[in-house]
Amino acid sequence: MMEPSKKSSSKKSVAKSEESGNPYEETDMCCCCLCQCQEKEVKDLSCCGCFPIKCGVISIGALTIIIACLIGVETFYGLLNEFTDWWYIVICFVLLAPLFISAAFFIAFFGKDTEGTRTLAFTACQLTIISVTLLCVWNTIYFL
Repeated sequence: MMEPSKKSSSKKSVAKSEESGNPYEETDMCCCCLCQCQEKEVKDLSCCGCFPIKCGVISIGALTIIIACLIGVETFYGLLNEFTDWWYIVICFVLLAPLFISAAFFIAFFGKDTEGTRTLAFTACQLTIISVTLLCVWNTIYFL
């Protein structure tokens, strides 16, 4: 007896969602409503094998912003060290500029998820890798 009523109610909700154009209207508030992991473009993509891809992108963005803040503060406090030259700090900030730009790109992505900001998020990942690598090379050269 319960089978026909469930089918008729699900058909009604599908019909309502097709009328409004929102494919997520028929479901309750869940993971798929927030991260859109059921869209056809990202349905088969995952982060670390078990998380939706949007969760991975947000994690990468949050870690990039945290790293930019922490490395920026650490480099700024290097000015208080009397054993390092002032130009060492200036070069560090020049090398960290791409990292700060990538943090701004991720903030723009968090503000509005569009195709343009997704492209900027990909560019931000590349800039982060470049900046951190250059800073590590510079630290190695300066201190050795």
